[in-house]
Amino acid sequence: WIARSNGVGTPNPGLGANGGLGAINGVSAVAGPAPNLTPVAAAYSNTTFGRDVYNVLAAEAILGVDAIPHLVDMFVGDTSKVCSATATLQQFGFLSLGTSCGSVTLRSNYRSAP
Repeated sequence: WIARSNGVGTPNPGLGANGGLGAINGVSAVAGPAPNLTPVAAAYSNTTFGRDVYNVLAAEAILGVDAIPHLVDMFVGDTSKVCSATATLQQFGFLSLGTSCGSVTLRSNYRSAP
């Protein structure tokens, strides 16, 4: 919703200020007027409604000898392109993961890397 209100996603919802999103425990989920809406960290840190969003990649694509350099540059480490683009992330309605951004330690047991 934030991305669409900021004009970086389509169609524009045209719902006005806050779009009727309401508040979580009295904390608004967004700050500012469109096209400069940003997410409010206090709303998204709520243990019931807040969620982290992750980029999920196959381990072999970003680790080891067969790692794909462009993917590593984009996603691995706290200085990666994704982690450094905080203004763009906020424009799309996301918050940074902070020190966890770019980490490769969180893994699924679905399939192990070669």
